[in-house]
Amino acid sequence: MGKRTERNTESRRDEPYTLRAAFRPVEASSRKAMIERTVPFIGANLCQELWEPGVYGGVVALRMLAQTFHTQVPEHLATHLFYFALPLGLRHKVDAQLFLREGNQSEAAGLIEQQARLLGQAQYAGVQHTWSSVATLIEQVATLEERLIAICKSW
Repeated sequence: MGKRTERNTESRRDEPYTLRAAFRPVEASSRKAMIERTVPFIGANLCQELWEPGVYGGVVALRMLAQTFHTQVPEHLATHLFYFALPLGLRHKVDAQLFLREGNQSEAAGLIEQQARLLGQAQYAGVQHTWSSVATLIEQVATLEERLIAICKSW
Protein backbone atom coordinates (compact mmCIF):
# COMPACT_ATOMS: atom_id res chain seq x y z
CA MET A 1 0.00 0.00 0.00
CA GLY A 2 1.19 3.46 -0.74
CA LYS A 3 1.64 6.27 1.73
CA ARG A 4 -1.19 8.72 2.17
CA THR A 5 -0.71 12.43 1.76
CA GLU A 6 -3.16 15.12 2.79
CA ARG A 7 -4.21 17.77 0.32
CA ASN A 8 -7.31 19.96 0.43
CA THR A 9 -8.83 17.64 3.10
CA GLU A 10 -8.77 14.76 0.61
CA SER A 11 -6.41 11.86 1.09
CA ARG A 12 -4.87 10.17 -1.88
CA ARG A 13 -2.17 7.65 -2.58
CA ASP A 14 1.09 9.06 -3.82
CA GLU A 15 2.36 5.74 -5.16
CA PRO A 16 1.07 3.77 -8.14
CA TYR A 17 -1.28 0.86 -7.66
CA THR A 18 0.15 -2.50 -8.65
CA LEU A 19 -2.22 -4.30 -10.99
CA ARG A 20 -1.94 -8.00 -10.42
CA ALA A 21 -2.61 -10.31 -13.35
CA ALA A 22 -1.67 -13.66 -14.87
CA PHE A 23 -2.68 -15.69 -11.83
CA ARG A 24 -1.82 -19.37 -12.07
CA PRO A 25 -3.63 -22.09 -10.14
CA VAL A 26 -1.49 -23.77 -7.49
CA GLU A 27 -3.78 -26.77 -7.30
CA ALA A 28 -6.89 -27.99 -9.04
CA SER A 29 -9.95 -27.32 -6.92
CA SER A 30 -13.67 -27.46 -7.53
CA ARG A 31 -15.85 -24.40 -7.01
CA LYS A 32 -17.53 -26.16 -4.08
CA ALA A 33 -14.16 -26.87 -2.43
CA MET A 34 -13.05 -23.25 -2.90
CA ILE A 35 -16.25 -21.98 -1.31
CA GLU A 36 -15.91 -24.39 1.62
CA ARG A 37 -12.33 -23.20 2.22
CA THR A 38 -13.28 -19.53 1.98
CA VAL A 39 -16.41 -19.40 4.17
CA PRO A 40 -14.56 -19.75 7.53
CA PHE A 41 -12.52 -16.58 6.80
CA ILE A 42 -15.52 -14.35 6.13
CA GLY A 43 -16.18 -13.56 9.79
CA ALA A 44 -12.63 -12.30 10.39
CA ASN A 45 -12.80 -10.09 7.31
CA LEU A 46 -16.14 -8.62 8.39
CA CYS A 47 -14.74 -7.77 11.84
CA GLN A 48 -11.89 -5.66 10.44
CA GLU A 49 -12.92 -2.08 11.18
CA LEU A 50 -9.65 -0.12 11.20
CA TRP A 51 -7.63 -0.87 8.08
CA GLU A 52 -4.98 1.75 8.70
CA PRO A 53 -5.00 5.01 10.66
CA GLY A 54 -7.95 7.09 9.50
CA VAL A 55 -9.40 4.39 7.21
CA TYR A 56 -12.44 2.63 8.64
CA GLY A 57 -14.62 -0.21 7.49
CA GLY A 58 -17.45 -2.38 8.72
CA VAL A 59 -20.01 -1.34 11.30
CA VAL A 60 -17.94 1.61 12.52
CA ALA A 61 -17.77 3.09 9.01
CA LEU A 62 -21.48 2.55 8.45
CA ARG A 63 -22.36 4.29 11.72
CA MET A 64 -20.01 7.17 10.90
CA LEU A 65 -21.63 7.49 7.47
CA ALA A 66 -25.11 7.52 8.98
CA GLN A 67 -24.03 10.24 11.41
CA THR A 68 -22.74 12.31 8.49
CA PHE A 69 -26.17 12.11 6.87
CA HIS A 70 -27.76 13.25 10.13
CA THR A 71 -25.57 16.37 10.17
CA GLN A 72 -24.06 17.87 7.02
CA VAL A 73 -23.69 16.08 3.70
CA PRO A 74 -20.79 17.24 1.53
CA GLU A 75 -21.85 17.28 -2.12
CA HIS A 76 -18.74 15.40 -3.27
CA LEU A 77 -19.55 12.59 -0.80
CA ALA A 78 -23.15 12.36 -1.96
CA THR A 79 -22.11 12.27 -5.61
CA HIS A 80 -19.50 9.57 -4.98
CA LEU A 81 -21.88 7.45 -2.92
CA PHE A 82 -25.01 7.63 -5.01
CA TYR A 83 -23.47 7.40 -8.45
CA PHE A 84 -20.52 5.07 -7.80
CA ALA A 85 -20.00 3.49 -4.37
CA LEU A 86 -23.56 2.36 -3.65
CA PRO A 87 -24.19 0.83 -7.09
CA LEU A 88 -20.85 -0.99 -6.84
CA GLY A 89 -21.57 -2.06 -3.25
CA LEU A 90 -24.97 -3.36 -4.28
CA ARG A 91 -23.38 -5.48 -6.99
CA HIS A 92 -20.95 -6.91 -4.43
CA LYS A 93 -23.80 -7.63 -2.00
CA VAL A 94 -25.68 -9.57 -4.68
CA ASP A 95 -22.53 -11.57 -5.49
CA ALA A 96 -21.86 -12.21 -1.79
CA GLN A 97 -25.33 -13.51 -1.07
CA LEU A 98 -25.16 -15.85 -4.08
CA PHE A 99 -21.76 -17.09 -2.88
CA LEU A 100 -23.07 -17.72 0.64
CA ARG A 101 -26.11 -19.57 -0.69
CA GLU A 102 -23.74 -21.84 -2.63
CA GLY A 103 -21.83 -22.35 0.62
CA ASN A 104 -25.04 -23.40 2.41
CA GLN A 105 -25.07 -20.29 4.59
CA SER A 106 -28.63 -19.21 3.85
CA GLU A 107 -29.13 -17.18 7.04
CA ALA A 108 -26.09 -15.01 6.28
CA ALA A 109 -27.13 -14.78 2.62
CA GLY A 110 -30.57 -13.57 3.70
CA LEU A 111 -29.04 -10.79 5.82
CA ILE A 112 -26.89 -9.66 2.91
CA GLU A 113 -29.92 -9.67 0.63
CA GLN A 114 -31.73 -7.43 3.15
CA GLN A 115 -28.71 -5.12 3.21
CA ALA A 116 -28.76 -4.89 -0.58
CA ARG A 117 -32.42 -3.90 -0.55
CA LEU A 118 -31.78 -1.24 2.11
CA LEU A 119 -28.79 0.14 0.18
CA GLY A 120 -30.94 0.34 -2.95
CA GLN A 121 -33.52 2.31 -0.98
CA ALA A 122 -30.73 4.52 0.39
CA GLN A 123 -29.50 5.21 -3.12
CA TYR A 124 -32.97 6.30 -4.20
CA ALA A 125 -33.43 8.45 -1.08
CA GLY A 126 -30.01 10.00 -1.66
CA VAL A 127 -30.76 10.95 -5.24
CA GLN A 128 -33.91 12.61 -3.85
CA HIS A 129 -31.74 14.38 -1.21
CA THR A 130 -33.77 12.99 1.70
CA TRP A 131 -30.72 12.73 3.95
CA SER A 132 -32.53 11.66 7.13
CA SER A 133 -33.95 8.66 5.25
CA VAL A 134 -30.48 7.79 3.98
CA ALA A 135 -29.13 7.94 7.55
CA THR A 136 -31.89 5.69 8.87
CA LEU A 137 -31.37 3.14 6.09
CA ILE A 138 -27.59 3.09 6.60
CA GLU A 139 -28.13 2.54 10.35
CA GLN A 140 -30.34 -0.44 9.48
CA VAL A 141 -27.59 -1.81 7.24
CA ALA A 142 -25.12 -1.44 10.15
CA THR A 143 -27.46 -3.37 12.46
CA LEU A 144 -27.73 -6.17 9.90
CA GLU A 145 -23.93 -6.13 9.58
CA GLU A 146 -23.64 -6.71 13.33
CA ARG A 147 -26.00 -9.68 13.04
CA LEU A 148 -24.04 -10.99 10.06
CA ILE A 149 -20.77 -10.79 12.02
CA ALA A 150 -22.32 -12.70 14.91
CA ILE A 151 -23.50 -15.45 12.56
CA CYS A 152 -20.16 -15.67 10.75
CA LYS A 153 -18.23 -16.01 14.02
CA SER A 154 -20.04 -19.29 14.64
CA TRP A 155 -18.61 -20.95 11.52
